Amino acid sequence: MPGFTGFFEIIGVVNLTHSQTDFLLSYPDENRFDVEQERQFLMEKEESENEIELCAVVDGRIVGTAGIEAVGKKDKIKHRGEFGISIEKSSWGMGIGSALLAASIECAKAAGYVQLELSVVSENHRAVSMYERAGFREYGRNPKGFRSRYTGWQEIVLMRMELKYPCPCCGYDTYPVPAKDDCGYICPVCFWENDPFITSQQEPSDSNRGISLSEARKNYRDFGACDERMIAYVRKPSEEEKRLAEQLRNVP
Repeated sequence: MPGFTGFFEIIGVVNLTHSQTDFLLSYPDENRFDVEQERQFLMEKEESENEIELCAVVDGRIVGTAGIEAVGKKDKIKHRGEFGISIEKSSWGMGIGSALLAASIECAKAAGYVQLELSVVSENHRAVSMYERAGFREYGRNPKGFRSRYTGWQEIVLMRMELKYPCPCCGYDTYPVPAKDDCGYICPVCFWENDPFITSQQEPSDSNRGISLSEARKNYRDFGACDERMIAYVRKPSEEEKRLAEQLRNVP
């Protein structure tokens, strides 16, 4: 947790980023957090199991923030998280936004979200492209989503990403929920049927014809399936699955 100077710096960055573009939700004069309120806000994020606030630091200076908030706590919507980000203009084009987004997606997975959502001004083409590359897809538009003080109505693009979780065998993100929460889902890449009841990698899995997870991983490395008898039923990982795997390897 940062000290007084750090809280003050974060407030300054938020106000600066909101003054440099008309694509964000609020204006600097609407951001009324003082240092104590910012400290409390960040403390709540630090202690939260499903919400987070991240900072990007370049040469010892905070240049951007990103975060995930729960859409709600009720059972019907607690699987949904909402993403937000802002980057100082002098640091645009350096890959900071993509790095914060990738890290936030992994945090969303760690929190167990099934769906990550965001909204973006349609004219913010750079941001829309970044989100699409990360795997977000448009599901609607609001032609009067924002009313700018300077340009009038701004159209908002609504985007969502269905989060995928890694298969315990091949490691590709093919599971619709975390492996610990799923029973009976079969990975299309290696044909491992998730078995949350095994207690170690060496324990034979009844769901997988008695082979262990350790054996299945070796089999996948050797011939591309968890079991040689399942080769006819598997497929190669998609380009999206490969890209996400590579992106995860690059997250600090």
